[in-house]
Amino acid sequence: MQIKTHELKNGVRIVSVYMPDSLSQTTMMLQRVGSNNEQDADAGIAHFLEHMCFKGTSKRPTALQITRDFDALGAHINAFTGNQYTGYHAKTAVPEFAESLDILADIYLNSIFPDEELEKEKGVIVDEIKMYLDEPRSRVDQLFDDLVFTGVPAGRPIIGSEATVRGMTRDRLLAWRNAHYSPRSLVIVVAGGISHDIAISEIEKQFCAIEDIPAQPVVVIPETKSERVKIVYDDSEQLHFLFGVRSFGYDHPDRIIASILGTILGGTMSSRLFQRIREELGFGYYVFATQAASEGYGVFYGGTGIDPKGLDVVLPAFITEFVKIANEPISDLELTLAKKNRTSSLFMMFEDNESVASYYGISHLFGHDLESPEERAAKIEAVAKTDIVRVAKEILTPENFRIAAVGPVRDARIFERYLP
Repeated sequence: MQIKTHELKNGVRIVSVYMPDSLSQTTMMLQRVGSNNEQDADAGIAHFLEHMCFKGTSKRPTALQITRDFDALGAHINAFTGNQYTGYHAKTAVPEFAESLDILADIYLNSIFPDEELEKEKGVIVDEIKMYLDEPRSRVDQLFDDLVFTGVPAGRPIIGSEATVRGMTRDRLLAWRNAHYSPRSLVIVVAGGISHDIAISEIEKQFCAIEDIPAQPVVVIPETKSERVKIVYDDSEQLHFLFGVRSFGYDHPDRIIASILGTILGGTMSSRLFQRIREELGFGYYVFATQAASEGYGVFYGGTGIDPKGLDVVLPAFITEFVKIANEPISDLELTLAKKNRTSSLFMMFEDNESVASYYGISHLFGHDLESPEERAAKIEAVAKTDIVRVAKEILTPENFRIAAVGPVRDARIFERYLP
């Protein structure tokens, strides 16, 4: 695997990851803007824009023509919107690289946002919103974000609300895109069986003429104060809850330690939470804990879904494990297993060029070193037991514990009485 970077005169950055034995390739365009860049009145516009880029271009005027052209290549295509970036990608066999890049460039550069398609897409996205509202696990995820990031963009639904989606217009989409889609915040990554020279040459043909405008800054997410518990009543069979704290982001030097901490606490079937909640107490089909990091901020949290009758048993046990791991030494075996889990997952990820594209593209997007899997594995291996306890003490402070829950419970005091 060979990793090279290049920058066009207008600021577009390119990452080429040549994997000579790969018969396929993934091309991914990553724009460093997402829902955090929106104002409240425009909530959901980054996601709406991502949808509309597939609805017609000056060269391919209909959504059907775009999808047929991708299908003719046997391409796997997708797009996504997050808090901090938006992505468009296509995976094809190696010989189809140039043609798939042509289509990706077309939807990025030449989308026309037809009014008729825009009105239809409002209904599609509103249905997507309602789909998430019908899923308690999705609802509790959003509720936890709103609790931990109260009043700031990171706490808003990426998809927006029905009101903001219904209020979208073509002029607003165009204005937002023109202000935010700067070549200086665009990274294009090609991972797979495409040589560096070919990747650079084809991308330069397509993207060298983009007008250079200033890049939007990364939005700083300040510390916020909120209530400690937030619940939403849902007439369902299960109670889903998330429990955790705000923690540090992807740019923090201790992020690898925090990820191993999450693995020990709830990242595997032998983890503390899984063994305690599911194997010993007999609750919770899913039980987990993890460190989720964005650029500049993150959360450390865990969760499960249970019969509401088990709350008085499960929640105290859950909280006890969070407190205990910050105050008692971990074992050699726990650390060894967690590091092996993280390292193995890392190396297996590098077998898929789509994952490789995402890994290096996002790193380059925020200006981080493009580490090889061996370099990242060495950092994982260097983590000591004392590091785990130090980071646990730093982020798992009881006064910062928060609980979000969705299910057949109406009184937040049921949860508050268990908080330290």
